[in-house]
Amino acid sequence: TFGVDLNRNYPFRWGACNGSSGSTSDPTYRGPSPASEPETWQGILELAREHRPTINLSYHTYSELVIMPYGCDGSYPPERSVFRDLSSGMATRLVSDTGNYWYEPGTGWEILYAVDGEMTDWFYSELGSYGMTVEANASSQGFRPDYDTWRDDTVDRNRPGWSYLLDRMTGPGVAGNITDACTGAPLAATTLLDDLAFTQGEPPRTAEPLHGRYHWLALPGDHTLDVDDVGYLPRSLTVTVGHDLAVRDVGLVPEGSHGVDVLEVVLDDGASDADGEADPGEEFDLVVRIVNAGEDVSGLTATLASTDPNVVVVDGASAYGAVLSGASSDGDGFRVRIDPAAPDGALAALTVT
Repeated sequence: TFGVDLNRNYPFRWGACNGSSGSTSDPTYRGPSPASEPETWQGILELAREHRPTINLSYHTYSELVIMPYGCDGSYPPERSVFRDLSSGMATRLVSDTGNYWYEPGTGWEILYAVDGEMTDWFYSELGSYGMTVEANASSQGFRPDYDTWRDDTVDRNRPGWSYLLDRMTGPGVAGNITDACTGAPLAATTLLDDLAFTQGEPPRTAEPLHGRYHWLALPGDHTLDVDDVGYLPRSLTVTVGHDLAVRDVGLVPEGSHGVDVLEVVLDDGASDADGEADPGEEFDLVVRIVNAGEDVSGLTATLASTDPNVVVVDGASAYGAVLSGASSDGDGFRVRIDPAAPDGALAALTVT
């Protein structure tokens, strides 16, 4: 009896696909039950559930690989394209022991062998945490590379990999906090990006309850973010993701309540120089595009005001009329003039009510 292989002891797909052993004398013994070991359920599961990390990283030896979920034969995570991007981006930053090539990316069953009850599989399936397993050093070094020979060299060669993964948290992707639009209290609401299908028993993605924080890594492009919680009206937002992190805080309106969010402000100076900027002496239309985040509303109006001496509100009323729940509207717009004596490049505050 040699003890339990902790990397076969996690609850997700524990013992599901011949990727571990039920024999106590086998090096891949998975334990008597899922998360049976205190190092697993007290050490890692409780820590992860409390802090909800966006990424996680596990180091093993050997084979010079970067392994992404999932571990069972033929299975991939719902965000397969994102994981391909992450694993290849990390692998191409890791230099092999010989210095002649990079690490190889892929799922375990593609490039090594099937594994069930694996750590990064559990992190992603339960918490949506993007995890990678690095098999460090070449096979010639074995499971225990000589410490004096390989310690510093292995750390130095792996630093670009974990640095890349940490930097990747800043984009591309979409993140923010979900709150009650009336009270500002954080909500552990469910979030879903691009209608992803979870087909292997993964629970719905929920925001971290202490702050309502959510974080999806993504590829650049237009994405649809759906947010929902019991007792609140659901929200669906289109988010354009570039190379940086798109921050989208979401306020959910309680059922039976009204709420309006500003989607965009559009400056139309087509009758002047049409450069889309508020120039000194220029008069222009200002459209405040809104979305109805609450119940259906009728007779919706807005007023525009500013205390800045450089701003003259020519028409401070915009009528939106009836706006259905979830629908957007431009209203009939406002009219604004900038004083000719205003300094170029000045900032002015305007308030929409």
